[in-house]
Amino acid sequence: MKKIFKGLSLGLLALALSLSVASNASATTTLAVNAITETGALTISSSSNTSALVLGTATMTSGSTTIYGGTGTGAITLTPGTAGTIVIGAAAGTGAVTLGSSTAGQTVNVGTGTPGANANVVSIATGVVSTGSQTVNIATGASSDVGTKAVNIATGADVGATTVSIATGNKTATNTVAIGTGTGAQAITIGSGSTGAETITIGNASATSGTNSLKGYNVAVTQAATTGTLTVGAAAATGAVAYNGAVSGGANTLFGNATSSTIAIGGALTTGTLTLGKTDQTGITVISGSTTGANTLFDNVAAGSISIGTVATGAINIGAGSAVHAITIGSTDGASSIALKAGSGKVIITGVLNATSPVFVTPALGVATATSIALGGGTALTKITVASLADGGSGWNPDGSTSDFTITADAASVAATSFIGVSIAPNATAVSCSVYDQTAATSFKVKCSGNVANAAALNYMIVN
Repeated sequence: MKKIFKGLSLGLLALALSLSVASNASATTTLAVNAITETGALTISSSSNTSALVLGTATMTSGSTTIYGGTGTGAITLTPGTAGTIVIGAAAGTGAVTLGSSTAGQTVNVGTGTPGANANVVSIATGVVSTGSQTVNIATGASSDVGTKAVNIATGADVGATTVSIATGNKTATNTVAIGTGTGAQAITIGSGSTGAETITIGNASATSGTNSLKGYNVAVTQAATTGTLTVGAAAATGAVAYNGAVSGGANTLFGNATSSTIAIGGALTTGTLTLGKTDQTGITVISGSTTGANTLFDNVAAGSISIGTVATGAINIGAGSAVHAITIGSTDGASSIALKAGSGKVIITGVLNATSPVFVTPALGVATATSIALGGGTALTKITVASLADGGSGWNPDGSTSDFTITADAASVAATSFIGVSIAPNATAVSCSVYDQTAATSFKVKCSGNVANAAALNYMIVN
């Protein structure tokens, strides 16, 4: 009897649908069925290709509409016509639309078809926001144990170009993009998979304000190991570039790995100022050079000046180490000059002064016009002549019986105001001599306290 009623119900259902649709293609067919149990397929359709099929009513305020399917592939299939659309959720709906809520592990596929030569477009939250807001959450659930998450975007092995855009729209208000801002250990990688040509841009060169910061415990900015170029700052930049290092404790290094390359600091500087160190620093500045090569400071300065320690109150040491040094100051080329100034202090030259160290060369005092040395603010000295006469030369003829001599040597150096000092060597007779008369450009006369022994030499100095 049960099967008879079931068959009768299904027959009446099919008859009602057929008669209703057949009699009026635009009519609405409403069917209320509490329960139908059948092992075969149940098809609800219309013979018209333009009829609408509605399950439930738009005015429902309670209850639910449930569609159950089997366990096979396509157990529940929503298939429109080839150009038809599938709409889930009401245009003015405020309730949640849930797609995939399993707690047993489930795969939810969106747009996984293979389009071939066609184009697939998957849009999420593309509606226009006026005064409201949009929030798109992807994998935001918190892990309660050791579970893991993997969010993949455009990870396929593509032959063609792939474009991934995040927050690229033109924003009137501030655009905030946060990547890896959570706490805990993180590994964030950008563009590390490319082995070919790669361009990664962070920030905009046309920005007029704002700050771009690279922060971390260890921050490494590297280029390709062989031929790449690392550039910090724009070639035409007018803003400031600051390199900050460890405040204390750390060792700050620039180009610490360079072994045979060339390092240029301020190579294009024309009118600016290159400063190493700080005027009020209390730390130490050390500039080290090659242990065997020729180290050069300011070798390009042609007409400019070089100042070292112009405001220092401490000591300035050049070559003060204990090693053997060859220190050269000045040059014999051109019109070079050296000025040693001590103010109210002293100029001290220490060490062994011998025939070769130091070697004093021209200009000789008194040779050049107006060349002089003023001692103690008095009359300037223009010439000092030091000489020695052997027995029998220029009026010097000691024979043990003479004590008065007229010396004609260095007559050109003798002036009426010249200071002339004399001595006898060897002074076996213990006589003393002095100059008692002099004629300019001619001679000076020497008078001794006794007869000068034969073969004695006369030493004299003429100061003008």
